[in-house]
Amino acid sequence: MWGPSEFTQTGNLRGADLTGTLSGLGIPTLWTSGTEDEVRPETLRRFAALASGDAVVFEGGSHCLHLEQTARYLASIRDFLRNCADV
Repeated sequence: MWGPSEFTQTGNLRGADLTGTLSGLGIPTLWTSGTEDEVRPETLRRFAALASGDAVVFEGGSHCLHLEQTARYLASIRDFLRNCADV
């Protein structure tokens, strides 16, 4: 649907932009990324804000935060889920 890679958009989702739907999610969301990931931290924070969600950016992290910074990643997930229990 996307193409052979995220850098080559040839599938039927080419040009799709669902950013406008983020505000309608209606559930708590957690957005995670590393400073060395493909998504820029400011983009991640913007998406999280549109979804009324939380953003956590891991300094030095890339796309595999769960492997690179396991303890901090799991702590972020735990904190997020605890906060969801209060909602």
